[in-house]
Amino acid sequence: MSKKNFTKGWFTDLYSNTCGLGLRYKKILFHKKSKYQDIKILDSYDYEKILLLDNFIYRSSWFGQVIPEMIVHTPMLTGTLKKKVLLVGGGDGWSLAELVKYPSIKQIDLVEIDKYVVEACKRYFSEVKSAFSDKRVNIFIEDGNKFIDKINDIYDLILVTPSSPFDASGSKSAAYPICQKDYFAKCKKKLSKKGIFLTDGTNIYYSLKDIAYQEFTYKKVLKDLSSLYNHANLFCATSPLIPGGLFTLVIASNTYNPREDVISKPRSIKTIYYNSKYHRASFVLPSVI
Repeated sequence: MSKKNFTKGWFTDLYSNTCGLGLRYKKILFHKKSKYQDIKILDSYDYEKILLLDNFIYRSSWFGQVIPEMIVHTPMLTGTLKKKVLLVGGGDGWSLAELVKYPSIKQIDLVEIDKYVVEACKRYFSEVKSAFSDKRVNIFIEDGNKFIDKINDIYDLILVTPSSPFDASGSKSAAYPICQKDYFAKCKKKLSKKGIFLTDGTNIYYSLKDIAYQEFTYKKVLKDLSSLYNHANLFCATSPLIPGGLFTLVIASNTYNPREDVISKPRSIKTIYYNSKYHRASFVLPSVI
């Protein structure tokens, strides 16, 4: 464990060399240093259970579904309901738990490079455990970049939700290749004519200072996807887990404009954050972006 992140019952998610979010924790429930990253699950006081990847907060039991709700419901409720979905990097299970709420979906292919993320989250996060065993879900433990090269399937929706493309030292992580334009172009070839692609941007306030991002920002992702699709839009969500609170996602389609082609959320699908009005409002961006 890094001495910079852990000290006397406190964990600090470092946003830069001089700034971070500090929180007290009771104990470390799980710790595994895999081939790809350092994985921890903390039992904290305020955030409940927290998933750390390379000592960055990734998900928590306390409002951990905020970002996954926006990842899933925004594209699912743009245009028409989707039947076949590819989720890359979703081994934590939170986005998967939102996807399985839709009866319209017939197939979900989950691709996760690190089996220990899946194992840990299935064990410690009851909120997502049942999603992994849904009969429509196929789990592939492999590199998302290699997976996209070999499959022949065509999807209605592709979600790429990687961990940080850089580790805490600033070196490229295993997620780096699936955050690049070349990968986005590969994914486009696996989309149906009316398909939708979505991936992470970055946090607004700290992405230029964060030691783990360097040249990777929401601006670059938006530029890359704008060159590939007729519609590429940045939208925002707020979360207590995100540096500065404000996080961006990028959605792209050749057919649908996600700000206008919005369909109503079925009443049977329960959310705590997403709603149709906020769907549209999330594309209204502050001037700082």
